[in-house]
Amino acid sequence: YHHLVLVHTKSLSPSSSCPYEDDTLTLWSEVATWSSSSSSSSLPALNDDVIIGAGMRVMLDISPPDLHSLTIKDGGVLVWGDVDDLELVSSYILIKTNGSFIIGSEQCKFSKK
Repeated sequence: YHHLVLVHTKSLSPSSSCPYEDDTLTLWSEVATWSSSSSSSSLPALNDDVIIGAGMRVMLDISPPDLHSLTIKDGGVLVWGDVDDLELVSSYILIKTNGSFIIGSEQCKFSKK
């Protein structure tokens, strides 16, 4: 496995110093998070191509099945949750066009395994 850690704090809510405390985030584990991005209205499944796009601000709060790809784009945001043993496995992760993948912050250091 390859490990990727990117920190981009400009997308945080001004009232929060810890990215996972941002109250504008929806949870990866909630079907409602994905209802606008797919016709199936279900959680991402094994080998899915997942897109977090415009208007989506998602907190990774569970370890999803292994994905084929994860694309974060058009202002979409993925925040690593404050959860022990959280794992994200994907053939590739593409962050483009103002997308953000946030793991910790200067004030709120990432401390999980």
